[in-house]
Order: sequence, then C-alpha cells, then structure tokens
Amino acid sequence: MSKRCAVVQNYFSNNSHSIFTNYVLFRNAVPIIVSAMRLEYSTCYIMKETNPWKTVSQKIVYMNPWITVREDQVIRPDGEPGIYGVVKCRVATGVVALTDDNQVYLVGQYRYAMEQYSWELPEGGADPSEAPLDAIKRELKEEAGIAASDWQQLGSEIHLSNCHSNERAYLYLARGLTVGASSPDSYEELKVKKVPFSEALAMVQRGEIQDAMTIMGLMMAERLLNR
Repeated sequence: MSKRCAVVQNYFSNNSHSIFTNYVLFRNAVPIIVSAMRLEYSTCYIMKETNPWKTVSQKIVYMNPWITVREDQVIRPDGEPGIYGVVKCRVATGVVALTDDNQVYLVGQYRYAMEQYSWELPEGGADPSEAPLDAIKRELKEEAGIAASDWQQLGSEIHLSNCHSNERAYLYLARGLTVGASSPDSYEELKVKKVPFSEALAMVQRGEIQDAMTIMGLMMAERLLNR
C-alpha cells in the first residue's frame, strides 16, 4: 500500500467514532482521496508511457525493396543486455470499395509466406514519398481497375505486428466507384470479385477471410455504415 493510501485508511481506523464524527471525517478525507487517486493514476500513466528499453547499437542485417531487417543491441527492462530484431516495412494501405448497391470488391491471390490462397480487400504498400491515400488510390486502380470519387478514412493509424515490426497501416472506405481496366504488377496473379457486403462479413465469420487488414476494414466499415 502506498503512503497516500495509508493516510486515507488512517482516517477510518478508529471504529469508536460516532456516525456524525465519521461523516465529518469522510467529508474531510474526500480531498485527500481524490488527490491520492489522481496522483496514483498520473504515476501509472507515466510508467506506461515511458520506454523501459535502452538502445545500445543498431545493425542492418538484411534489406530488399520491401523490408529491412535490423538487429539492435539493447538493455532490457530488467537491466540485462539483450537483442531485439526489428522488421521495417513500407506503410500498408487497404480499401473497402463499396458499390451503390452495397457490394464490396475482394482481391484473391496466393500468399507465399502463409502458403495459402487469400481473399482480401484491395491492398498495397506506399512508396517512400507517397501519402497513404495516394497509395491506396493507385493500388485500387492497379489491382481492380477502380477509381472512386468519395474517400473516407476508417479509424486511425493501425500497427499490424508491433512486437517485431514497425509496419503501419491505413484503411479507407471508397464510394462513387467507376470500373475500368486493371493493371497489376507483372509478378501478381490476381482475381477480382464482387460480393454483397453482408457476405464479406460472413466470410470473416466462417474463417474464409483471414487477412488482418481485411477483417479490420470490413468491421470498421460496418460500424460506420450502421451509425
């Protein structure tokens, strides 16, 4: 127990007080209780926000056009030396492209790392100097041949795997769609289909959609549309 809490407890340690006396004691103790609670909360908040890790050195161990793998020598929160591997990625973007009759476009492709086929929202990484919104507009056009007149961000910045990666993601809802010809990258083999929005949500529930950005995008879009 902290000293502040002990002070408050001492106000009521004597059970021989009358009801009136106890009321007076309680009334006088309220400012102390409130002050103690504020100080305790402030202390906890500061502890949560402070970085307990100390970086000693950093070394790039692998790099390609999409990711950079870094190994850091660190002092851990317990004070012992250690290492921390960090995967640096480009900003990720995704879009719920919604038609006037409440259907959504999904893109299918084989995901090499997971060794399985995946139905997802149109997604892609931003170039180094590209804004997230500009990136997803480009990706939607490239992957599905779609342009949109109405764009709305879903939520705020998302951290996809913050235990080992700095990958940040942004999700959008696009409406006012115009469909044209797609132009995917030469190494991409994509399928595009349009399903009712309710069916896309059902695909999530059935485990047919497992991509994290797609699940988050559909769920946030549903909440926005149901307001």
